[in-house]
Amino acid sequence: MEPLGFDGGNKVAAKIAKLDPEGRYVRLNLVTHSVEYSREFEFGEEISDFTGEEEICRAFIVCWLCTIGGYLPNCIALERRYSIGRPKTGAELDILLRRVDGLAYALIEVKAPLDYTVDQDSFIKGQLFNIAPHEEGTSVLSFATVQIRHAGPEIVCKTIDYKTYRRFEDWVLSRAFSNQIPTNYGEPEHVYLVNGGPRDLRPATGVPELTRIRKRLHDVLWRGATPDNTIYAYVVKIFLAKTHDEKTTNRGTRYRLQIKYPGNKREPSSQTFQNVSDLYKAAYRKYMGLSEDAAVDGLNETEFSPEQTAFVVEIIQELSLVKTTQANPDLLGRFFEGITRDGFKQSKGLFFTHQNIVSFMIYVLDVIGLVDRKIKSDRLATEKLPYIIDPACGSGTFLLSAMNHITDHVIATAETLMTNDDVKEFVAAHFPNGQENLWAKDFLYGLDATEVLALSAKVNMLLRRDGQAHIYHSDGLAPLPSYKETRLRGTPHRDRSVYSKHVSASFDVVISNPPFSITLDQHTLRNLKASFELSSEGNSENLFLERWYQLLKPGGRLGVVLPESFFSTKENLDVRLFLFSHFRIKAIVSLPKEAFEPWTPTRTSLLFAEKRTVEEEGKWKNQVVKWEARGLRAKKAAQRAALALQRSTLDLQQGHTNGRFRDFRRLGKECGAGSQELTGAASIVEIASAVERVADAIAHCSGKHSQKNSPPHIIQVKRMLRWLNSRIAAISDACDVLPKANRLLGLDNDPITLDNTIEELAARARQYVISLKRLDHRVWAFRKVAPSFRLSVFPVCR
Repeated sequence: MEPLGFDGGNKVAAKIAKLDPEGRYVRLNLVTHSVEYSREFEFGEEISDFTGEEEICRAFIVCWLCTIGGYLPNCIALERRYSIGRPKTGAELDILLRRVDGLAYALIEVKAPLDYTVDQDSFIKGQLFNIAPHEEGTSVLSFATVQIRHAGPEIVCKTIDYKTYRRFEDWVLSRAFSNQIPTNYGEPEHVYLVNGGPRDLRPATGVPELTRIRKRLHDVLWRGATPDNTIYAYVVKIFLAKTHDEKTTNRGTRYRLQIKYPGNKREPSSQTFQNVSDLYKAAYRKYMGLSEDAAVDGLNETEFSPEQTAFVVEIIQELSLVKTTQANPDLLGRFFEGITRDGFKQSKGLFFTHQNIVSFMIYVLDVIGLVDRKIKSDRLATEKLPYIIDPACGSGTFLLSAMNHITDHVIATAETLMTNDDVKEFVAAHFPNGQENLWAKDFLYGLDATEVLALSAKVNMLLRRDGQAHIYHSDGLAPLPSYKETRLRGTPHRDRSVYSKHVSASFDVVISNPPFSITLDQHTLRNLKASFELSSEGNSENLFLERWYQLLKPGGRLGVVLPESFFSTKENLDVRLFLFSHFRIKAIVSLPKEAFEPWTPTRTSLLFAEKRTVEEEGKWKNQVVKWEARGLRAKKAAQRAALALQRSTLDLQQGHTNGRFRDFRRLGKECGAGSQELTGAASIVEIASAVERVADAIAHCSGKHSQKNSPPHIIQVKRMLRWLNSRIAAISDACDVLPKANRLLGLDNDPITLDNTIEELAARARQYVISLKRLDHRVWAFRKVAPSFRLSVFPVCR
């Protein structure tokens, strides 16, 4: 609860003065921080000066008891002291109500608003149940405070029938209480929450109250062992049920999500649990688009007991989710996102995006500029706003932010936008007063494979008065034909030579933070080849890139979060080439590693891109195919030459090592050819010259002998000449092919010529083999094609 504060204190003082204009019972002075009670009251100790808000609350309750409640002042005792327990300890009671015969009727413990929700059980037990046995005749126990509502100060209390629940341990099992202090010694009566009734739902007073509610929900449900994800899923279901209850309860009718008191006795927790479960199932059928007789699982009693459920209902039943959102659209959104961020343990690949990053992405995509152009255009109403989708929407962060930005902009600039009756009629129909987000139900789409996150997005949208119509619990990578929604279903690409799978091409903007490297659903895995050209890519984010392509219209805009590895690792090369083939890259923004901590230390970047037109895709594809074919031919020819060079130089080096060069020199001398000694430091030119001299000598010697009668050394040297000539020829070919490939493929290797030594050529052969192995002809082709396609950022970033 919110504290009374300065204004609240003045409202309490004014109400006291109105109820007791002569000051017969209470005189409250906020200037001097003093209070004066009627001397007809009984005092355990004198009360005069005060600090804090508790005494202000007691003064109001005492005044109410004497004026509206119908109690005589001589039947009221304040600050009554007790000695209770073993060992004896002192205790004080704020207000004791006696009957006329002197017997106790009601014990009232008063707290300041800020203290009212803190350790309630300990105060109810210690200050009420432990004192009650010492006051004969006690019928009623009440734990109370004062809260400022629309009608002014009101008493907020838990009033317990002590005749029924004599021990705290008995009461705490059912937690039965009335929300009013009885008047004139009556029985505690429960006043139901009624739409438009005297006790209606109220909006939250502010962030502190919602923060305390959020912490209480977690404390009640956690119990030291329940997984946070289970708690989160449960709270989402309760919120869906409550939102549905608020939206569908007729005026003058009781709300269904509240504790019932048949016969003025609190219903069993099991009945409360069943009521909430039935309400949730009805809400699920409605908002998830199921038939009324569709089977839906309700709340799980094994996860959270009926007693826990009843306690949660007790905490939130008076709070209006819808009214809170109307009064302050961001207040409940922050509350719900707090539950999301604090309660949902984000597993591998699943983590939520900070609002600053989301807003930045919407700005860079120039969504507002797109809105202006569309809304002022002569298009049909169905095309006057951008269609936006997040196929991994989580709790709806991106969609909610896009909705808020667009609504705020259109409302703020309505006069400028409405240049003709056509635009004026569109704005009036899609941005009506009180339901400014109505347009979102037609133009925003979201999918999520995790049911609780899809429900979260539904609730988030519902609380902001629609936009939830196209939020689906569905795998964002499922085959397009499997979707029921027409805008998601695919048809063959207009040019099958450009792209071979189905596309929906229905959306102007895709904005998303997809799950990274997650295990895919078995149904999705079975259909990958039929649905994706990148079906061999293991990482989910790579498949999502192709899905974004399938969803976007030509010229559609893409703004997404991706792991840094997407842009750098070799395993993601195919998907990067796909990206360039089908998108114009606008910007890549690297985020600090703290961007998604503490959930994940994964380094991420933002990708902004625009889908190419079919004509651009075709032009890119044609050029890429041409350059890839040329590059592949050049690479293969160079690889053959490099391997031949490597083998030949290795053979020549071995010839020097194993003495074959010495034998060649000796045999050449025997044939009459003077020859210098050949070593690994000899150049190919020198080796070729030596071979030529020996060949001439052999030719001269061969004239003196017939082919059959050639001496053994002649036959041996001829074999050596053939061996050397084949190596020289291979090296000569390599020295012709490799320099050309070096220039064409941009290998940046050292030059090779026949003047190089055997050792130099061997080293350069290894260099070519390695560089050619590393070379991807597709990347080379991309470098050739890219300069002819001009890239630019979105207009807003110029």
